[in-house]
Amino acid sequence: MKVICFGDSITARYEGLTRPMLTEKLKYKLSIQTEIINAGVFGNNTIQALLRIEEDVLKHQPDFVTVLFGANDAAQHKMVPIDEFEKNIYKIVNLISPTRTILLTTAPIDEALQCNRTNALLNEYGDCIRRVAKLTKCHLIDFFFYFDRDQI
Repeated sequence: MKVICFGDSITARYEGLTRPMLTEKLKYKLSIQTEIINAGVFGNNTIQALLRIEEDVLKHQPDFVTVLFGANDAAQHKMVPIDEFEKNIYKIVNLISPTRTILLTTAPIDEALQCNRTNALLNEYGDCIRRVAKLTKCHLIDFFFYFDRDQI
């Protein structure tokens, strides 16, 4: 099985590990026969994601793709209008295939440390992701819901 982690810095960051944290966590949870490719790029939003999806995702013919965007799309200095963000997420899901896509919402942030975005706005972008997941019937992991409610 081949899994690609497609996203921004939340997908790409190492957090003190030798490989990106999301990749390491998935490798730990999935079988040894699973190939995991990290296609996270710091600072990316969905506009940039669409420009690199062919090279970074589709050419690898993955079985599943985690898709985690929204933090940069909602940031004041890189903001992608919410309606365009939703259309971009929809395009990404359909390019990959709904049955192979696992959409993830961003988790809430510490607003005292992140002055370029707010939790209210991140949740609105999360609403777009939830709508696309429902419409396309792709998989969804709602980090915002679980982190915001201390459920995990």
